[in-house]
Amino acid sequence: MGIFLCLTSKIFAQTETQNDGVASVFGNGKTEIEWSGLLTLNYHQKISNVKPGIAIEATFNKHFVVGAFGQFTTGNFAMPFKGYQNNIITHDFGIIVGATQSTDKFFHIGGQLKIGAILMQADSTSEIKLSRPFTPTAKDNGITVYPEINANLNLTKWLKLRASTGFNFLMLNKETVVNERDLDTWFFSTSLIFTFRK
Repeated sequence: MGIFLCLTSKIFAQTETQNDGVASVFGNGKTEIEWSGLLTLNYHQKISNVKPGIAIEATFNKHFVVGAFGQFTTGNFAMPFKGYQNNIITHDFGIIVGATQSTDKFFHIGGQLKIGAILMQADSTSEIKLSRPFTPTAKDNGITVYPEINANLNLTKWLKLRASTGFNFLMLNKETVVNERDLDTWFFSTSLIFTFRK
């Protein structure tokens, strides 16, 4: 009986501690929002192509993140497809959900899930240059998913640096540019983050 009471009191104390932790984030007090604008560079291992992009994030009570992102290839990359070579450019954009350690920490880690739409254009006759118009020989679109983990460094009160890694996979509509699994790849990204709090 004494052992049971001891275990019960320990479980109750642990539950109270967990509730206090949850209350500190979801408490009834004022919600603190930290807004961030990001300039990103994403390197995709399989296509050996850097995709610059931008993002906007809102961090609630220093822990929970929602936002939106967009990125694109700056030049074409070549992929074999059904006996010939497609020169491809892509644009993708979507939403962000995630969580992080307290953003007040000088160094903090987090995780995010980015889900969006990807638009693809290909030319099987020549390289694509953004400086000149071209007529695509194939187009496709689909859903792109980026689960990632990240590490953040607070350089100043308003400026942060982030390094991220994860895996990108696609669910394509028609598979007229590449096969669905051809562009699934590990990625690495760096971000310069400008922040302000409401």
